[in-house]
Amino acid sequence: MALPPLRDLSDYRDVKGGSPRTPTRGIPVAEYQEYVVPNGNHVALWKMLASGGWGVAAGILLAYFNAMQSKGVTQKEMQDYDKEYSLYAQQKDGITQRNQTQDNQIGTLQGIQQSNIAKLAAHDTKFHDDERDIIDLQNKVKLFADYIDALRNPKK
Repeated sequence: MALPPLRDLSDYRDVKGGSPRTPTRGIPVAEYQEYVVPNGNHVALWKMLASGGWGVAAGILLAYFNAMQSKGVTQKEMQDYDKEYSLYAQQKDGITQRNQTQDNQIGTLQGIQQSNIAKLAAHDTKFHDDERDIIDLQNKVKLFADYIDALRNPKK
């Protein structure tokens, strides 16, 4: 199915086409085709793909020849470098001291927590004993009040 040929559109309501950059008159189709047609058949795309392909091929060849020369770093050298210059190796003493300080602080907090638990248990025991004493005292007051009532109102 063939596309219809390009043609100039007539202005409809908006003379400038809605954009301030649009020229006051439209761009003629012939002028547009003069600009676009010299690059027909997507020549620029094929040039770009070809140059990119050659660039990738050259990079792969360069990497291959460098690898064949054995100029790389051995695993042992990398491990030695890592042991000597890693962030952990540089800050090992500080990390150890920080961990020790945190352990001491955690121990202190655990001691305080145990102390608070013991104090709370003692308070609960004392509260329970005081509550029992209050109930006993209330029962005795009630018995005394019943005794006084019995003395006031003797049975006949």
